[in-house]
Amino acid sequence: MSKTRDPHRSGVISSLGKLARDRGGAAMVEFALVMPLLIITIGGGIEAANYTIMRRRLSDIAATVADNASRVGERSELAETQLREVDINDVLKGAKLQGRAIDLSAKGRVILSSLETNADGGQWVRWQRCTGALSHTPIYGKQGEGSSGTTVKGMGPATARVQSTASTAVMFVEIAYEYNPIVPVTGMLDGKIVEYSSYAVRDKRDLSKIYNPNPAAPVSNCS
Repeated sequence: MSKTRDPHRSGVISSLGKLARDRGGAAMVEFALVMPLLIITIGGGIEAANYTIMRRRLSDIAATVADNASRVGERSELAETQLREVDINDVLKGAKLQGRAIDLSAKGRVILSSLETNADGGQWVRWQRCTGALSHTPIYGKQGEGSSGTTVKGMGPATARVQSTASTAVMFVEIAYEYNPIVPVTGMLDGKIVEYSSYAVRDKRDLSKIYNPNPAAPVSNCS
């Protein structure tokens, strides 16, 4: 006695077999699975390059500010160079102009410090001047630290700390910048960047005070 073949069942089996052999959509499925990894890889490469470029820009600005601050002042043939508030303001204005393309005024903070030697032979952050709207507490020293004693060893990271000598000051610049990634999907390099630079004062500077003759210039205090 022969069995009656179920045409519906045969049709389902045949359709499943064709579906199993059909490779027409495989490439699209594979691409959809790989796409997130591809986006992260390409985006990460772009972001890493942009982050490196940003750090280099900030490092260059810090070096320029420190260099300029080490040179400025009112010179005289008969007396030591007098550093004035107007000179400092010009240096900080130069930093803002140099960082205009990255909106340094709004997203950054430039801290210029005079590192000197105190009466005990220790390192002294004698004064600081600042510009920029970013809220940032100095990492490498605050104004007034080291006014006496020898507990302050200088400014900068422990592996690259700079020190002043008894005869001159060091202009130390710390720049903080709020970095926002251009490829947010990575999320790895978001946050604050801090760069620094320093130069010893180039001439015989009067370190007794910062001069501010009439008409008095505004003081770029850090508070």
